[in-house]
Amino acid sequence: MLQMLDTRTGNLVYEAIDPFQSTLYCVKSDGVNSILVGSSEYSRCVLFDARNPAHHVQMYFTQKKSSPIYSLDFDSTKLIAAADRSIAVLNFNINPYTVETRDYSHAFEFVNR
Repeated sequence: MLQMLDTRTGNLVYEAIDPFQSTLYCVKSDGVNSILVGSSEYSRCVLFDARNPAHHVQMYFTQKKSSPIYSLDFDSTKLIAAADRSIAVLNFNINPYTVETRDYSHAFEFVNR
């Protein structure tokens, strides 16, 4: 669970829960509305919007191997996350006209076997 307190008053001003209810290892904010946390499981970073604490905005899985995210940093173009044995860099500054778009929606379809 992520809780942010106003240090002047001691009041709780923001509260959010990890979608998988995992322990959160690190947190970083852009100082405006974006809050990014590193999770203890699945090498996952979770983006929250301070204006809407009810739901997360996006999850980023930084590697296939499950590991905690010990440290992270981000801006509008990149996410850098440090796991136990690697550092992942996700680049969001891609020109859609020069890069082939890939559809991964099939990866989340339910397969009945």
